[in-house]
Amino acid sequence: MFQHRSAVRLFAFGRLALTLLTVSASLSASLSAQAPEPITVTTTSRDNPTILSTAVGVHFQGYSFAKGSDVDASQLGLIPFSYQILLNPRMSLDAYTVHVDARAKSGPTTIRYNGQLDSWLRLRWQYTPSTTLAVGVSFPTGLSKQDPQQAAVASVISNDLLGYREGNWGAGWSTTAGITTAWRRADWRISTGASLRLSSPFETKPDTNLRYAPGNELRLRVSGERSYSTGILATGFTVQLFQKDKYDSKNIFAPGPRVRFDLSYDWPSLHLGFTNLWRFKGDLSAEVLNAIDGTYLRDTLVTVGWQNLQIFTASTSRKLTKQIAIAPELAFKWRTADGQAGRGWLLVSSVFFPMKFDDMEYFPGFKYGFGSLIPSLIDASAKTLNGGEISFIIRHPTRKF
Repeated sequence: MFQHRSAVRLFAFGRLALTLLTVSASLSASLSAQAPEPITVTTTSRDNPTILSTAVGVHFQGYSFAKGSDVDASQLGLIPFSYQILLNPRMSLDAYTVHVDARAKSGPTTIRYNGQLDSWLRLRWQYTPSTTLAVGVSFPTGLSKQDPQQAAVASVISNDLLGYREGNWGAGWSTTAGITTAWRRADWRISTGASLRLSSPFETKPDTNLRYAPGNELRLRVSGERSYSTGILATGFTVQLFQKDKYDSKNIFAPGPRVRFDLSYDWPSLHLGFTNLWRFKGDLSAEVLNAIDGTYLRDTLVTVGWQNLQIFTASTSRKLTKQIAIAPELAFKWRTADGQAGRGWLLVSSVFFPMKFDDMEYFPGFKYGFGSLIPSLIDASAKTLNGGEISFIIRHPTRKF
């Protein structure tokens, strides 16, 4: 969830000016590739299965930063498309792609990336009533070759405190295989999962044939839920382990383990949740250059410090009419880090209006957030920020051909 590889590439280019930032991503036990939050295309119950589901939408996020921050403003526009088909009662196929327009503004300069990101395809098979197998492929439809300016936009957008929904412009081919199992123990409904992602090397810079090889990833998760009093108590624990990233066949980044803990309680009309995301220290290999003529002297190891993000949420939902509901949410994010840079907080209020008319489902939503962030290693003072999101998703489920 934390280290965005586009930021790492800047170090491979000898660009040590940007602070390593973080990216939000799902911690699903079966597969790492997931659609943005507003698009939830899932199979309904066996008694009323969704045979075919298509969703498309528009999404805009933008934040402004106080004077003295690394950038003055950042924006991300998305047009996501999601598709799911139930091949048979035990097997489903999912597909996802997205077109983005991302911008970072600093003074009179605006850096922009516009284009398609990587797409993915996933096949899930319910092998037994309690075991599901999955395999997914990420296709390199995004911009894996990035100049330093494009990588800089990715670094700004991939700040996990802000929660931009996309931050990885292109990461080459990758394949993920996973398994989840579920069973009951006393009053608990328990689920365990494991997945392995294998990544392929790809070229990262337009004017060179040097190849970047992301490290493979192993992900393990255990979760459980049970009825407690008048609600449902749920908890989960996820661990991610990574091999070393390589650039030009040399080790460039050794990410530390990443750990996630979830705890939530659901009453009939209220949800309370807590998430704790922790990234341990990693080692980054950087070039040391001669200050006079810029010639290469040696490689050195730079420690990338730990980061911790805590998220507290409270949400509810209520029907306004037979076809329209309202779902407000309040979230507080608190991020700490090894050192001052990257520390900050963000308070976000949001409201969604799920609607259903005939066979169509609509999900308009709005968010507003404000907070503060220590932007860089140079200036350790916190800078205020504020911004919001607007999204509109259309989904068409078909329950029979």
